[in-house]
Amino acid sequence: MGKANGSSKKQKKEPDYEQMYKKLEESHDIYHKFFEEVNDAFFVSTKDGKLVDANKAYCELFGVNKEEIKKINVIETYVNPDDRREFLTRVERDGLVKNYPVKLKNVNGREMDCRITAVTLLNKKEEIIGYQGIIYDVTEKKKLQKELENTKNDFQLYLDIFVHDFRNFISVPNVYTSLGRKMVEDRLGVYEKLFKSGDLNRFYKVVKDDLKKTDEMLVNNQNVIKKAIGLIENIETLMKSQHTKKNFTKQNLNEILNSCIGWIKEKYDSKIPLSINYSGMPGANIMADELINNLFTNVFDNAIKYSDKKRTELWVKIEDSVEYWGVRIADTGSGIPEGQRGRVFERYERLKNHEVSGKGLGGVLIKSLAERYDGEVTIEDRIPGDYTQGTCFIIKLPKYTVD
Repeated sequence: MGKANGSSKKQKKEPDYEQMYKKLEESHDIYHKFFEEVNDAFFVSTKDGKLVDANKAYCELFGVNKEEIKKINVIETYVNPDDRREFLTRVERDGLVKNYPVKLKNVNGREMDCRITAVTLLNKKEEIIGYQGIIYDVTEKKKLQKELENTKNDFQLYLDIFVHDFRNFISVPNVYTSLGRKMVEDRLGVYEKLFKSGDLNRFYKVVKDDLKKTDEMLVNNQNVIKKAIGLIENIETLMKSQHTKKNFTKQNLNEILNSCIGWIKEKYDSKIPLSINYSGMPGANIMADELINNLFTNVFDNAIKYSDKKRTELWVKIEDSVEYWGVRIADTGSGIPEGQRGRVFERYERLKNHEVSGKGLGGVLIKSLAERYDGEVTIEDRIPGDYTQGTCFIIKLPKYTVD
């Protein structure tokens, strides 16, 4: 029998082009769905910066819609044109750029901290014809990192103040306690001899003198403990001023100052002659919370500390300006030279010409609290040109306005 017509070898099977096209379409659909639905901003642009395509996240980030993207040139989204040139240099040199830091802006001019990861797009001749990449908006992340760093620095400050000053405070009672115990040990023999001698008048006098010395040491201990408590309260106020949520309500500045003046009189009137001349303004309203009282009581406290201990006179006045209420608090203290005024509000600063315990935390508190209410605090001479006649603190606070 002869061989059958045709080759005995297996014939090649024709490719299933229909199936291949179907898979390609499915692949394109998957890519397009991923491109559109991913939360990061994808883009495709030409070499000269024209947008060819961008996903929904890109449109939302830059405040545009799909119809507008082809009218955008990405060069216009750069805050600094030099960043664009540097980006192109890198991506064209390496073919890929990862997490390139740059400031971009949307159509409304809002600036954003971003990171770009992009690759070059090439034609058949291996020439660059465009770029494809992803933009990550890290504005909030950077803001959070900065806030965390500031919080870390602030808490380190609180710890340093507490450790340094509190150690100093505790050392004083420790010294007085040791002296008291030694005095008791040394004097017991004296008391016994005097008592046995029958000279009761001498005995009572010695005991009375020793008790007086003991009382002085106890009073000194008590004063130091009060300062330590005041330090803790100041640190607590500073923490609240910088880290608690602002829940402000409309408050009357005149009522606040009257309350603070009443408090300061109750605190000092029995200890030193204190005169406060107040000129208020009933219609002065601001937005504030309960910490506002600490702002003014700290200014009053500082003024009294640096004043003549035999007599203290303060002048308190509310002044009206266009956008702010100004509160002027002047004293009769030894004053602050102009070159040293900025140091009053610095951390760990204490003016050299004043013997006051602590590390100048009052000034830090005043500045921090004023800034909490979007205000500011400055210092002037009570008598212009002569700082030795006293100091005037000026606290400016924004006026309450009805929205």
